[in-house]
Amino acid sequence: MTEDIVNFAGLWRGDLPFRTEMAGVSYCDGSYRIRRKRSPIYVFEYVERGEGRVRVDGREFIARAGDVYLLPRGSDHEYASSRTNPWVKMWVNASGPLLDSLIPLYGLSSVYHVPGYDAHMLFERILTAARSGGDARDIFGRIALLCHELLIGLAARVGRGAADVSEEAEALRGFLDRSVESDVSVADMAARIYRSPSQTIRLFRETYGVTPYRYLIERRMDAARLMLRDTSLPVKQIAYRLRFADEHYFSNQFRLRAGVTPTAYRAGERRGAGREAGKGKV
Repeated sequence: MTEDIVNFAGLWRGDLPFRTEMAGVSYCDGSYRIRRKRSPIYVFEYVERGEGRVRVDGREFIARAGDVYLLPRGSDHEYASSRTNPWVKMWVNASGPLLDSLIPLYGLSSVYHVPGYDAHMLFERILTAARSGGDARDIFGRIALLCHELLIGLAARVGRGAADVSEEAEALRGFLDRSVESDVSVADMAARIYRSPSQTIRLFRETYGVTPYRYLIERRMDAARLMLRDTSLPVKQIAYRLRFADEHYFSNQFRLRAGVTPTAYRAGERRGAGREAGKGKV
């Protein structure tokens, strides 16, 4: 078998919200088999030709030409090409807090196989971006946008697109988006949509795949990244503005998602900005 692979392993930075490990095309034979335990990455694959068997967290399916399958970070999975009708497939392996947020928000946490979804051109664009050369941050940004487009399409395909979102859930999400610097209780959320607290949590989780509290934490982390990058506010003040109990708790939550402390993230962003500014100097 042969593979055309673009490898970014040496260019990863831990503070990026989206990181691409590898992308490529596999022209498989009967020996092709991949197995991962507690996978550190998300795997997105589009089958152009052939078929093969995929197992993920106890579920099994056949992925055939025209299918997309996605294998989540943290899963135990194995996939192998048919010997008599081997795969030709395009794929991208990625990780980062952006995917950790987007996949549940689009209701794709337990969706592993989307049959008959024509993603050929989208994967071609991902591969074109991967092969384009240049700064890894720029490449990852372009691939991140394309992966987001892929998630939107997959969510619509499996019936979890925007048209299926209830007005109540959409209103609650808008309220949370506006409340990153406000104290918000479950009672406040319930009052916005005239539901009980338990109904409110259930409705939001069924629609977006996460609890309202988890969603609000992720939006606060998005705001924290912007404040660390674009302001000189002390970390303690950012924690206070985003309604975290204290600086220590905020730093722990940030490090869980970004892989580095807020201080290290800010320093990395400023080093990156300095390098970009230096490119224009003669």
